[in-house]
Amino acid sequence: MRMPFGFAVLALVAACGVSPTALYDRPTGPPPSGLAVTLRISPSTGAPVLSPVDAAGDSVAASAEYPVSGCVDYAATAGVGSGNTLVVTITESTPPTTRYCTMDYKTAVFRAVVRPAPRGSYPVVLRQRIEWMSDGPVERDIARGSASLP
Repeated sequence: MRMPFGFAVLALVAACGVSPTALYDRPTGPPPSGLAVTLRISPSTGAPVLSPVDAAGDSVAASAEYPVSGCVDYAATAGVGSGNTLVVTITESTPPTTRYCTMDYKTAVFRAVVRPAPRGSYPVVLRQRIEWMSDGPVERDIARGSASLP
């Protein structure tokens, strides 16, 4: 699909009186950090992500599928937030230098792996954070689960 579909969706949402970022929250600060995390972005296979949170060995992986753009940079951070929750945040930001990009609408699977992850049992949240908005960052939870590591 091309981006005109995306613009049509935004126009429909705007016509209904809902902001395109209405499903997002305004964060009060930076996302939790301090844990080592790697991010892999893979093309969509069309199959749903069956297990958004996996824990094995000394690692916790959080995955979700959502739109991807070559016009922004992606990075991941991880840290322990309130309630002993492991928070993995995928941040979209404006690149430091302008780049040529296409406005194709496509989806990708984002997989962030925290290694070494904290031991014990705890909830896990995967968040999408958008920092390229002119009026400040917004974020939303895109996956939830739990982890249990010995």
